[in-house]
Amino acid sequence: MFRIARDMGLVAYAQTSLDHLKRLTPLLEEAADSEKRIRTLELSVRLLSEQHVDPKSRLELVEDAAQHTTEILQGRDEILPATALLAQCIGLLEHSGGTARQEVYELLEEALGRVEASQAKYVRALAAGDPTIEDTLHLSRRLYPTRNTGDVPGDLRVAEISARRLLKADVASLSPETAATTLELIADHALDPLIGARELDTHWPLAFAHSVCPPLGVLMMLGMDSEGALVSLMVKQGKTLVSRLEESNGVSFADSLDTWAQTYPHRYGYIDRKEGNNEFFLSMEELPISLPRASRLIVVAEPGVQQIPLNLALVDGNFAGHQLAIGYVPSLTWLEAKSRQPRILQPRRVAWISEATGGHEDDVLIRVLDRNEDTLRAHGFELETQSAVPSTLKGAQIAVVAAHGDIGSGGKFFHRVSDEGTLVLSPAALANALEGTELAILFVCSGGRTDKHPHVNTGVGLPKHLLSRGCRTVIASPWPLYASVAGPWLESFLKSWDDGLSALDATFSANQAVEKHFGNVPQYSLAMTVYGDVLMAKV
Repeated sequence: MFRIARDMGLVAYAQTSLDHLKRLTPLLEEAADSEKRIRTLELSVRLLSEQHVDPKSRLELVEDAAQHTTEILQGRDEILPATALLAQCIGLLEHSGGTARQEVYELLEEALGRVEASQAKYVRALAAGDPTIEDTLHLSRRLYPTRNTGDVPGDLRVAEISARRLLKADVASLSPETAATTLELIADHALDPLIGARELDTHWPLAFAHSVCPPLGVLMMLGMDSEGALVSLMVKQGKTLVSRLEESNGVSFADSLDTWAQTYPHRYGYIDRKEGNNEFFLSMEELPISLPRASRLIVVAEPGVQQIPLNLALVDGNFAGHQLAIGYVPSLTWLEAKSRQPRILQPRRVAWISEATGGHEDDVLIRVLDRNEDTLRAHGFELETQSAVPSTLKGAQIAVVAAHGDIGSGGKFFHRVSDEGTLVLSPAALANALEGTELAILFVCSGGRTDKHPHVNTGVGLPKHLLSRGCRTVIASPWPLYASVAGPWLESFLKSWDDGLSALDATFSANQAVEKHFGNVPQYSLAMTVYGDVLMAKV
């Protein structure tokens, strides 16, 4: 239980388990040996909880780890855990500008000399206060085969820490190749295939980014360094630019993002159009991400940053989504793997809008069905209206779903899908129903919302569920969606799609159609967002 809680970052629970172990230790036959092991566990918890404290506390942690390592070297215990802990404590101290005593460095070298060479190399990379890209890649490659894609973010935790330390380097010394590789390392890899994924090296991410950069467009990679500053890499027409958004008024970008996420993006869906757009401007001013002047923008962002609706970012005082088509890709590794998969050639299109009633005078889904039935049939859709999830959604070339969506009581995490009647589905159940569908369009409140997992570096939300079940591209809104948006949006999107536009461009065109219909109401006209293989077009 201790290791589970510790590895999940639940420090308080881990400490409770450790306290129980301490009370049980005197009852064991070899209490002294057990006490050493518990001391190792105790130091590992302190290491987790000491990430953001003062240099004095970090120095004390190094001294305690050194004393523990000395005791281990004098006995018959396994050396590697204590050595790795000492190295990490030193690395944490150095990363904050501190230095350990010379005797501590000599002790570490002695300990490293008594473990296998491959283990020593790993520990050196793990503990580097100012790691190189080779150190970080070495950590990412030293993973045993993972049995489940959901395990990947946790397995990459060590490499993630190293990558964030590397991003803290001065921008002038951070080459575009290093920046691209490092930002790719902290992208969402929970969707990467377990077999056949492209192995990272120092050259491929930047080269691939150039190869998929859209015409008249930019590919932008975003991630946060170990101090919470935002680092970005822009790739445009053979040119690259690495930049960092430093803290403002003593507040880091990470802290600003945490504050913003307590209210948004959910709140955007409840702003009355009569109130104007002031709240959109004021809230997004707290996240001043600099976007390029271009026609198209593909975003590869770490999960924490991916939750920001960049359609609402400000460019020249206006919303970015009114000026450029913006889409999100989980990782370059995922996109490269997906590009090698065959397309669905059978032109089967299915829409599901339940006509179950809830006894209300104005059932929202009935209105959506009435408004869009002719459009769907005109574009060759099979229209399913039963309350149960239709089996025909699975493996469709295009699937359109209209339903209610809810987030959890804490104001985060997409929670359920429902109709006007009694049907209630989990996000996973809907994703299973849409398994293998190439393009999924969801008129579902908060269906495009992505939250960062609380303990590992991955996203949580319906887009991830759908992409993990084999969908290629997902289009949905990250906030509660006004039902009447579906009409003008769907008419425009399907026409653009059948005319050969990509999902990215067709979504932009459809959002413009909504703006033309309703006016400058961003909660309507900038809601629908594209995720996944955003450049996919009709075959």
